[in-house]
Amino acid sequence: MKAVTIRRLGWWLVTVGLLCAAVAGAVKQQLPRLTGSAVGSAPASDRSEPCLPGTPIAILKSPHVSTAALRTTDYNSVPPTSGPHFGIAPSPGIYDTPLQPGAFVHAEEHGHVVFAYSPSLPAAQVSALKDIAKAYSGDVLMTPYPPLADGLALAAWGRLQRFEQVDRPGIERFIDALAGRYDHRWTGPPRC
Repeated sequence: MKAVTIRRLGWWLVTVGLLCAAVAGAVKQQLPRLTGSAVGSAPASDRSEPCLPGTPIAILKSPHVSTAALRTTDYNSVPPTSGPHFGIAPSPGIYDTPLQPGAFVHAEEHGHVVFAYSPSLPAAQVSALKDIAKAYSGDVLMTPYPPLADGLALAAWGRLQRFEQVDRPGIERFIDALAGRYDHRWTGPPRC
């Protein structure tokens, strides 16, 4: 009887040990993603990648902050491409009222591209921009952005491109190259 009990105990210990190792491995693999979702991104290295469209913008520290804290935040681009942001990201889509930078920066952190346009952009241009946003509905947030005096800007994590008017091939090139490039960390090796 003792031999059977010792054998069962041995198998039980081996099983528990393997289970603990599997759980620890899974946690170790997912921990950066889980903590990134809770506290924002750790500072990422800049990846200028000259073959990509737009201009590289230095990556700012990007913690989750309150609305009050964002009132004193100085971003390094208009619109911002990284930096402090709200803890909840907006869904991709077309927004007819301006999103706060703290909202759309979080969307950029998840690999989305932001179409920020001047409220003075002609209605026909806004309509053309909406057509592109609808074609890329899972990747794009479109919002009026009053700090832009004219034209529009496309923003992705650490990347910015300005346009005076809608340039569909240029906009699609930006989305195709940059959507999904970053999601709390770089999602792959440099592309050029």
